[in-house]
Amino acid sequence: MHYRDSIHHIKAFYDADCGMCSKARNRLSAEPTHLDVEFIALQSDTAKELLGAHYDADQLRKEIHVLAENGDLWVGGDAWILLLWSTCRWRSLATTLASPLCKPMVKKVVGLISENRFRISDLMKLKPDTNPTCTTGHCAI
Repeated sequence: MHYRDSIHHIKAFYDADCGMCSKARNRLSAEPTHLDVEFIALQSDTAKELLGAHYDADQLRKEIHVLAENGDLWVGGDAWILLLWSTCRWRSLATTLASPLCKPMVKKVVGLISENRFRISDLMKLKPDTNPTCTTGHCAI
């Protein structure tokens, strides 16, 4: 995976109303990273301000979006691969998932999970994040 060396900070927009999304945010927040990663609830005013013309509430609810400080925007499977690539532990897996052989499958799997995230949350009894340190709508790793 070839990301620009100029990327040092990314912002991941997640659905704070989704238990699985909140769990993923909490899990990724616990990982040591190569980049500064900030999680921002898509429902927040901060998300609207940062995404500007890219802010589309319906599209944000369908797939995760990740924004780099240079303005590059990744969506869905590409966003998940970038988030994994940002971590120390999962970078090699992200590189494999970004290969031409795996990337189409990743996009399909991430799409299916995204479409069914509320059902998955219910089945796994995952509740939306109520982390008091994350009440402003953005949470840094």
